[in-house]
Amino acid sequence: MGVPDPSIAMSPLSRIIVSLCIAILGVWWLIGDGADGGQGVRARSRYHSGAAYLKGAVVLDDEIPGPYVQVEIACRFGPGEGDVVRKWIAATAERRFVVDQLPAGEATISFGVGNLDEPIAVLENVTIPASGPVLDERLAGVDLRGRLNVFAFRAFDPDGVQLGDAMIGYRAAGTERYTDEVELVEGVATIVSPYPLLDLVVLAPGLRFHEEQAVSQSGELVLREGVPVQLALPAEIDPARDSIAISVRLVRAEPEPRVAGSTRPLENFLAESGEYTFRGTEDLELTLDSPGVYEVQWRMLEQDGSDSWQPLQVGQLAPARIEVEDTYEGQRFVLALPLAAYRRALEGR
Repeated sequence: MGVPDPSIAMSPLSRIIVSLCIAILGVWWLIGDGADGGQGVRARSRYHSGAAYLKGAVVLDDEIPGPYVQVEIACRFGPGEGDVVRKWIAATAERRFVVDQLPAGEATISFGVGNLDEPIAVLENVTIPASGPVLDERLAGVDLRGRLNVFAFRAFDPDGVQLGDAMIGYRAAGTERYTDEVELVEGVATIVSPYPLLDLVVLAPGLRFHEEQAVSQSGELVLREGVPVQLALPAEIDPARDSIAISVRLVRAEPEPRVAGSTRPLENFLAESGEYTFRGTEDLELTLDSPGVYEVQWRMLEQDGSDSWQPLQVGQLAPARIEVEDTYEGQRFVLALPLAAYRRALEGR
């Protein structure tokens, strides 16, 4: 027996059904093209499991790398106020993004970089269908040109040798908290930020440290040795109000230094003895040689004449302890100075 001809075996109705199936498959293939860059049937098929999906692209200045842009989808669905589903995704190097498995509802799409609280652009009232692609022409090219700045930094040790391993924390100039961090890649750290001025802090292995404020352009960062520390007094203590000075010394298991008067200027005296002085309530900023547990030994000084200082007798005091960690942000410690002893010394003057 010969092999039957398929065109003879199929009825007219069967031919129509087959033609419709081929047409549907062709449309399904075409819908997947576009923002996914033609990744093929296997990549596209995951966007068509019944839930909605969206695809789009961002338009950036030529010097801005695409992968630095983050896309957040906040989709509200359900009766009344409804529930919110959030999804995050990074744009690709080609500046495209795809988000799937979205519930039907209204969405707000935010675009930002890093861990910033405020987005650099927002699309509101984006309608998410029950299934299939989101049809919103705004997604085809979200224009972010002129909203971002790019910085590139190289780091060097105190001897001028370029570093290949370092962490750079950054924030908007003048703000309190470092919001993001980047590492050196092939000796260069690239930062993309909406802020034109940045505060930088750098930490590299070997306890090399650098801090710079209000940086406006790319450049070279020369690190210094040490770990940054800030020391603060308790709120109840104000040396300026009480007309004294408080000196502190950080040591690692050394005996408490002998208390002796000095007829030398205060700044020279303290610098040579390894002490730091509080004249008022402002924090002291210093750099320690290494992390670890330190004893904070302290004493009170009273001015005796125009340039000489004498210690006030406060009795034998157990030193406070602080634990300094190896961190690029540095640490701030409020010293646990005994308030009762402080007051007794003031009364005994």
